[in-house]
Amino acid sequence: MAIGTTPKKREGTPYLVTGCAGFLGAAVSEALLNAGNQVTGVDFFPPNDLIRPLKTWRLRQLNLSENFTFWEQDLRHAAQVTEGFANRAKLLSPEPPWQAILHFAALPGVRASWDAPGSYHETNVEVTRHLLQLAQTYDIPRFLFASSSTVYGDLKEELFAEHLPLGKPMSPYAASKQQAEQLVLEAISSSNMSGTILRYFSLYGPGGRPDMVIWRWMEALVTQKPLALFGSGEQERCFTFITDAVRGTLAALDHEASELFNLGNPRSVRLLDLLRLLEHLTEQKAVLQSHPSHPAETSLSKVDPTKAERVLGWKPKVELEEGLYKTFTWWKHFRQSPGQDFLVDD
Repeated sequence: MAIGTTPKKREGTPYLVTGCAGFLGAAVSEALLNAGNQVTGVDFFPPNDLIRPLKTWRLRQLNLSENFTFWEQDLRHAAQVTEGFANRAKLLSPEPPWQAILHFAALPGVRASWDAPGSYHETNVEVTRHLLQLAQTYDIPRFLFASSSTVYGDLKEELFAEHLPLGKPMSPYAASKQQAEQLVLEAISSSNMSGTILRYFSLYGPGGRPDMVIWRWMEALVTQKPLALFGSGEQERCFTFITDAVRGTLAALDHEASELFNLGNPRSVRLLDLLRLLEHLTEQKAVLQSHPSHPAETSLSKVDPTKAERVLGWKPKVELEEGLYKTFTWWKHFRQSPGQDFLVDD
């Protein structure tokens, strides 16, 4: 559907959500639609897209709403994106084309970024730069940027808090997110646009990403294939359930001042303890395949969420055991559906 096409139904606040077929983008889009807003979702399907069935499933849920309009567009094609903004602006003039841009589109993957650092810069930095320029050109009041806990880099602090100086990025992916954050800060300091940066910590849940550890380990356990364990398993992570991340995102969107927030569950879990929980859930014992630690991965990633609690009134509600059960229940049903016979290699 061309972006200039009139949406199926015009009501509620209009938002542009990039990466709407991604895990977080789809979940936030659904929440915005359920609240009666209008969502234009942007995404595209690259050639040989291994997770196309999953992205299609997510889009199918969004298309149930009359207030959702899908714009299939590769955001790296700047001229086409500019034309799309211009067409939308003509339709809604003198109002801005959208009241906010929620920018979730990104090339993910810490380890994978070492194989194609240029692609990560193009997708995660240059696309963000162009969207910020368009937001300023068309007087879009708000810009929300999805960042990552990886921006803290090799920071040695016990807790990662927003006021701390960032450490050295440990991967091209982390570097691209640091650079994109800086672009957002520069844009909001030089314009009337307000901006929000959200640093998410290890999101998981139904509809999640097949390349993430929880999905990969569930697949390995159920199929009794070798389960790749990188390093000792003593690494700690703050796994954050998707519904908690969505609540925090909407709370930050409603907070009009420009701010930076961590969104993560403060309970840190060793990867070996995560594995024990998944073994119990799947009723299978892991066939471990040990690998050296990857230099891009930190041994410790612990979130300090007190700012989000203080300013937004946000606290995570879903404990890991409950979240894993909901994730596994959804995953079993999804993988038994036709066309879902895809895996992500370790």
